[in-house]
Order: sequence, then structure tokens, then C-alpha cells
Amino acid sequence: MTITRWLTAASVITVAAAALFTGCTNENPDGDKWKSAVAAAYDKNGEISNYALEAKMKVKWNSDGAQQPPVSPIFAGAAAMLASEEGLSWKGAAYTDPLRVEADIALRDDAAKQTYNVPLLIQDNKLYVSIPMLNKENEYFLVDKPLDLKSSVPFDPAVVMGWQKALDTLVPSIISAADARWVRQSASEDEQGPNRIEIAVTDENADDIADAFAAGWSAAIGKLQELKLIGNDTATQWTQYNGKSAKLLPGGTVAVTIDSDGFIAEQSLDVTFTNESHVQLTILKTEVNRQPQMTKPVPDQALPFSDLLKFIAADRAAAKQQ
Repeated sequence: MTITRWLTAASVITVAAAALFTGCTNENPDGDKWKSAVAAAYDKNGEISNYALEAKMKVKWNSDGAQQPPVSPIFAGAAAMLASEEGLSWKGAAYTDPLRVEADIALRDDAAKQTYNVPLLIQDNKLYVSIPMLNKENEYFLVDKPLDLKSSVPFDPAVVMGWQKALDTLVPSIISAADARWVRQSASEDEQGPNRIEIAVTDENADDIADAFAAGWSAAIGKLQELKLIGNDTATQWTQYNGKSAKLLPGGTVAVTIDSDGFIAEQSLDVTFTNESHVQLTILKTEVNRQPQMTKPVPDQALPFSDLLKFIAADRAAAKQQ
């Protein structure tokens, strides 16, 4: 081998070795582009005035000694229902100005082997809700005060939308916090179709994505604080449930689908940890700014909030006697 050929071969080997030891930084040159696309689509949420929504969430947290977060008495079983076989799902439509929301919320009680449907309606700054076992069919409570009677904050039906905004923050924030190496675009047969951007959790990137999940979880909790839906103490307790007490298992996915108008049409999250904690979330938005049909009539009459308070008081008294 001549000196020239030897130097050429050595140069090639050196460059290849350098790429290996620096983590193959050119392995995914488009990662930053896909992260920017998700960020831009998330920013467009402010342009949404109406949409149809279908969502599902299933959460099982093993706290590993962390303090259990407080739960409003009327929804004391919500955590168990989130961890149920079917989780919690909701489907409906929303208009932001003026605020009008309708939804059917499905709650699964594994112990009773029964799924409950909770219709909900917001109209004219009033929240109507029909609670299984308390209301007859098409009978609603008019909720015009905070369920937390000690709260000094005036009741605002927009609180329902605030929780949805926090969930809308979770998946884009995870992708934002992830290393660009792991962010990829899914192959699509239709170039004009939706653009799916995803992260697949592998043995190689599990620790990095666990850190990104923790950052996204904190961002969602921060959104709840920003909207004054939870206080500082609750935020501190809920932030503990960020998965950092366990390892993230390979096989999970984090994904956002962007529609042809640049809006987030779907976001999904499915991750499992070594302590058997598991989080699944799917949010699908359709008919964005296309005026989806509203089907629920505003109740002519509704039971007063005081009646609901009586049920809460009776439930508390029964719980103390057990």
C-alpha cells in the first residue's frame, strides 16, 4: 500500500470512528425541523375557535412513597377510574367565544363492572352536569359555585377548558424537551395527508425520553398553576408523579399528528415504567374552525347546586361512619 492510499484509508477510518464516538450526530438531521413543526402547531392553538374532540386517558401511578395528591370529594373515585381497564374518555365539541361546550364523559368502575356516562354542557356561562345515580335521564344539576366550598375563587365554567389546555400541553412539551436525534417523521403514503411526528422509546434512548417526560409533566402541571386551577401545594405534590422514581421501559411512543392546516389533529402518549406505572393519552381534534354541530339542548329546568351539596354532605357523613 502506498503512503497516499494508506493516508486516505486512515482518514476514512478516523472520520468513521469520530462519528461513532460523537453519537452519530448526522444520524437524524431533520430532528430539529420536526421539533420546530410541533412547536409551531402547538402555537396555533390560539387560532382555534371551535372544534370537535374525542379523547381517552388511562393513568396508573405507583407512587413509591410519594404523597397522594388531594382529590375533590365529588370526584373521589376519579383516580380509580383513570386506572380502570377502560380509563376515562370524553367526546364532544367546543366553541371558545362565546364559550359553549358539550361532552359525554365515560367513567369505568371496575369494581362494579359498569361504565357511567356523564353528560356535560356549558352555555351562557353556566355549567350543567348530569350525574349517574343522582339524576334521572336528561336531568341536570346547575353548578354555579366551586365544589370546594372553602375556595374564595369565584366559579368559572371555563375551568373545564383549562384542564383540556393542560392536557394539550403534555405531549408537545415532551417532544420539545427530547433530544432531536429521537424525533422522526413517520412514513406516509399520501404526501398531502397528515404529518405524524413521533418518538419511539428504545433501550438506547429510554433515559433521555424519561427526562423529557418529566419536563412535559412539569409543563402540564405548570399550565394548571398558570390558569389558577391548582395551588402551589397541589402542584408540588403532583409534580412528584413525573416518572423519575423509576426507569422508562422501551416500547412506548410519543406522537403528534399535524393536519394540512397546520393544527395538531392528534396527540398520543403510551409509556410504561419499571414500577408498573403506565400513562396512556390520546386526544383527537377534528372539524377545527369548521363549526361542528352541537346536539345537546340547554335544560329548561335544572336542579339547584344546593341539592348537589346535600348529596356531597351525605356521602361525607357515610364515609366517616365506615
